[in-house]
Parts: sequence; structure tokens; C-alpha cells
Amino acid sequence: MTVYLDLYFAINFVFNYIILCITKKILGYDRKILCGTFIATVFSFLYLYADYFLLKIIYPLIIVLITFGINKFIYSVITFLLVSFAFGGCLYTVFGLINYNYNKVKFLCLIIICTLFCFILLNIFCGFYKNFLVKIKGKRELVIEYNNSVAKIYGVIDTCNSLSDPYFNLPVIVADKLKIKELISDNGSFFLVPFSSVGTKSGLMRCFLPDRVLLSGKEINCVIGISETKLSCDGLINPSLILQEV
Repeated sequence: MTVYLDLYFAINFVFNYIILCITKKILGYDRKILCGTFIATVFSFLYLYADYFLLKIIYPLIIVLITFGINKFIYSVITFLLVSFAFGGCLYTVFGLINYNYNKVKFLCLIIICTLFCFILLNIFCGFYKNFLVKIKGKRELVIEYNNSVAKIYGVIDTCNSLSDPYFNLPVIVADKLKIKELISDNGSFFLVPFSSVGTKSGLMRCFLPDRVLLSGKEINCVIGISETKLSCDGLINPSLILQEV
């Protein structure tokens, strides 16, 4: 069988990038998507020359470690593998249904179409999955530690809150200023994060990186945004954070 290395590299790079992007969307955090994509693509070349079972186990662990870090490592690995199997299964099913005969140009066009189809399908699945979790979770207890002070509030999971800060690349929990007033003294270190909301002009929200946050007793990684206007609840929780809690 003839292997076109340029085409092989391009296809694997695109596939790996999409798989890691969807995994990121489910996990709600990432560190180095492009770096992880490049490493995964290099590993795909190694499969051509060293197709050993042990390496097939080690490669995903390295990819996840580089891309998402050590935090919730097992959950990240399982999510990455499930997305990979789902993506591969979609492609295999499509090719099986059409009983395709190989042609380089048509093959590349078909790959692009199948990739877009799988990307849309898995994104729809992610949306339904998050909405399902939101419905069964409801109001959650949040314990925020910062500057040697502790505040306990009760947040509501808000599907409209997809805010992430550009500095630490972490989801943002928007908290009512009055509910966390003991945390936000003049000694705190704050930064501004751009935001927009329905019926409100875009603006900048004052945020801080807490020392520790517990969501229903489980530690999570997030940034706390300070709402200058009164909220209908203590805080608005980014839906991606409940996936860290699972």
C-alpha cells in the first residue's frame, strides 16, 4: 500500500486537533492544544514503524499530560479516549456505508466532509451532555478561600456563562460582590477580564485567582469574577466546572 506522507500528516494533524478541541470543550480547560496536536501527529507516524500494544497505551497518556496537565489526569485520559473512539467510529461508519473505492482527490474531499460531520455531531453531543448535567445538578455550594479568608456561597449553574479568563485560561465563576465582600479587601490582587451579556454593553469584570475553591466539596480550578450589580443568586457557575466535579 502506498502512503503519501504529506497527506497522512495533514489528515492526522486535523483529526488530532479536532479530537483535542472537543476534549477541551468537555473538560472545560486546556493548556497546550497545538503542542498536544503536534505530539499526537508525530506519534501517528511512529505507529507506521512501531505498532506495539504497549506504545498504544503510553501515547494517549503522554498526549493528555502535555495538553491538559496532571490535574484530573485519569478523567482527562478517559474523556480523550472516548472522544477518539467516537470520532473514529463516525468516520469508519461513513466509509463503510458508502463502500468507497480509493482515489486520492476524492478521498481528501471525503475526509474533509466526514471531519466536518463528526465535528458537528460531537459538538451537538457535548451540548446535550452539558445541558443534562445542568438539569440534574441545580444549586451548588461553593467555598472560596482567598487572602486567608473564606466565603461560602450557593451558586446556580448558568448555561449562558461561558466566560474564561485570558491569563490562566480557566472558567470564571461570577459572584455577587456583597456575598464575597470579606474576600475582596484592598490587599487582593485583581485583574480585568472582558465580558458581554444580553442587554448589557461589553465591559471589563474585576477578577481574582482564589487560593482554593470547593464545589460541593470537590476542589476545582477556576477564577472568581466580581459582579458589581446584584445577582438573583450568590453566584453564576460556568457549566464546564461541573464536569470537573464529576
